[in-house]
Amino acid sequence: MATAVGREKVFLLRPTVVLLLLRKSGRSSGKSDIFYHCRNERQPDMRKIDIPPVWLLGFAVLAWLQARHMPMRLSLDSGFTDLLSGFLIGGGVILIALAITEFRRHRTTIIPHETPTSLVQSGIFKRSRNPIYVGDVLILAGLILRFDAVLSLVLVPVFVWILERRFILPEEDRLRRTFRADFARYERQTRRWI
Repeated sequence: MATAVGREKVFLLRPTVVLLLLRKSGRSSGKSDIFYHCRNERQPDMRKIDIPPVWLLGFAVLAWLQARHMPMRLSLDSGFTDLLSGFLIGGGVILIALAITEFRRHRTTIIPHETPTSLVQSGIFKRSRNPIYVGDVLILAGLILRFDAVLSLVLVPVFVWILERRFILPEEDRLRRTFRADFARYERQTRRWI
């Protein structure tokens, strides 16, 4: 694919690789022209992979690796721990399913980096402003117990911090700008987590 840009031709070899062939017009000063044209090209959108399930998977893999390769002779393995991990994972999955159902019912986006078309305040969202994130935290805690990765329990507050900084605060800013008084009222009535 080639497109003309002034006197230069831009050849796209891949979406992220741009090769500029400058005509021998004497106008080209070399490297600075290439940077000028490259900075206007579309960069890959990292928001597509910067989503909570990817972070949850990463933290779960870290916990699994810790359990397999660095158990440090610490263990919580018992029937009660297995039962608790099952309740945590199951509860997390149920919370996420209930939240997704509400999003679908209101026909709004579930993608964290997009602006929603409606403010969901019904169903599980009456109890928590972020039931999906609560579900993610429950699933991570349950997986850590299931893997018997005792040292990885410190990952739970780190995961909560990342969810809050990378997703919840920016989402709340978008909701505040979009729904103004409705979100202010909802924010006063319903807690962020539980």
